[in-house]
Amino acid sequence: MRIAEFESVMIKHFAAMKRAWSGRGPVATLLKVRGNRVSLVYVAQFTNFELYLLGREVKHGTFDDFLKEILEVMRGDFTPLFGGLHEGLKIDDMKTYVTGDNFRIQTTSIVLNKDLRKLVMNDQVKIPS
Repeated sequence: MRIAEFESVMIKHFAAMKRAWSGRGPVATLLKVRGNRVSLVYVAQFTNFELYLLGREVKHGTFDDFLKEILEVMRGDFTPLFGGLHEGLKIDDMKTYVTGDNFRIQTTSIVLNKDLRKLVMNDQVKIPS
């Protein structure tokens, strides 16, 4: 399978997961697979009230804790997804950060224990439906 085709299929799954736990999906989702590393970018559009709450998190110094909680939710969603792609495929590390005006861009870096790109190119992944 071609990497671009795989990334396109996976984008739909990642966007659906974000929609399930946030109540609303991202306005855009981007994904890049490079060896055992996966970069996931969510672009969001927040309401004025959500922006106020996020601003309070920053003002009170609790935004990093908030991101850690979000990261754990994401890890809980992503672990079975990656495990279902290929037997023994696991997340070794995940980090996430937010940039852009109004907290618009959330970038998550995922390190896997196997080279996902090679697995995809060698047709060794089970594509989720």
